[in-house]
Amino acid sequence: MNARRSFFLGVFNGAAFIFAESLIAADLVLTNFIGKLTTSNFLIGLVVPLRDAGWFLPQLFVASYLQYRDRMLPIYRVMSAVRSLAWLGMGLAVFALPHNPLALLLIFYGLYSINSFASGVSGLSFMDIVAKTIPSRRRGTFFASRLFFGSLLGLVASAIIHAALGGDLGLSYFAAIGLLLVLSWVAASLGLLAFSLIREPPGEIREELNTLRQHVRRAARLPRDHRDFRFLLGGRVLLMLSYMAAPFYGLYATRELGADDRFISVFLAARTISFLAANPVWARLSDRRGNRLVMLIALVFGALMPGVALIVKPALSLTTVPQAEWAYFYVSVFVLWGLFESGIGVGAISLLLDLAPPRDRAIYIGMLNSVLGVALLSTSLGGALVDLIGLPSVFVFGLACSVLSIWLIYKMREPREFAAVETSAAHE
Repeated sequence: MNARRSFFLGVFNGAAFIFAESLIAADLVLTNFIGKLTTSNFLIGLVVPLRDAGWFLPQLFVASYLQYRDRMLPIYRVMSAVRSLAWLGMGLAVFALPHNPLALLLIFYGLYSINSFASGVSGLSFMDIVAKTIPSRRRGTFFASRLFFGSLLGLVASAIIHAALGGDLGLSYFAAIGLLLVLSWVAASLGLLAFSLIREPPGEIREELNTLRQHVRRAARLPRDHRDFRFLLGGRVLLMLSYMAAPFYGLYATRELGADDRFISVFLAARTISFLAANPVWARLSDRRGNRLVMLIALVFGALMPGVALIVKPALSLTTVPQAEWAYFYVSVFVLWGLFESGIGVGAISLLLDLAPPRDRAIYIGMLNSVLGVALLSTSLGGALVDLIGLPSVFVFGLACSVLSIWLIYKMREPREFAAVETSAAHE
């Protein structure tokens, strides 16, 4: 009964959060918003990596504290309150300071950073609670269900964005952005509250005490001592580096292909529909064949994204297709994006939870996610790369990273297979 309750509350949490993030889609809506406040490609390119790096970076250090606690919900609840207040503050700032771009930019990035790093402090708690309450062979269905219902709400979000930014609600641009932020705050707060109501069982804890320095040194040895974790870490780092291109897919459409702001909702809808359609397939594949295979196939779609983005303009310029229609062909990039994100959403966390020993789960998760946080922060240099060489350069970089990521994940073993072999050997 408790597992069913945890499953439902966790799925509600995920769906509410996907809806909240879809309303202010960082790689489309927020990058467009920042582009209205500044011409700096560096600041525009900072939106996505700052959101994601804040979630990843603190987790190794949080793990040094949490690995000695048998329950994680208290820290999750405190950070939920911090996040909710910062999220609301962003929306109110947009309403209050539409004519002061510098002040709005500073306040927005300050509150955005607080929200992001608070999510990182609570992120390890979230994953440990999921691992304790959702059985391994149900995690694919669990994460897929979060993504499935979130994607349905994402379609609603794309319609709201279309109405708000397209002028159908009679709002100015900044009032529309403020409305989207406030609506996303309501959805996110409901999601945080839902997960806070899970009944968390006590978990395994480490009995020996380590200093923070000893903890970090032990974490640094994990890639050397654990072959499959080493490949997973390398593959995930390269995957994150490929995200350098993420803030610029939408920007490329408006700058190079002639798409207007209203097209943002079309791109979001295309990504959401493909995300939604692929989700049940990923869930079935995860539960039956394992998460390594899910990751490999999703990464192929991830590699196709920058590849298609690179060839759309030069290929169409050789045809008689009017330039005004080029953006419609570019929608295929966002279809691939949905397939990719859906697969990574189902497979990435589940693969790590399958790999990490229960007693050492916190340090494995913390190590991987903190390294990913550093990698994600480096993707903010994508804006500088665009300034120096041009927009296609980040797509070339993203393609190269995706191909290398596929190679490293391919070299891994499926954790369920070698776990089954070890269990069989132990009973012989």
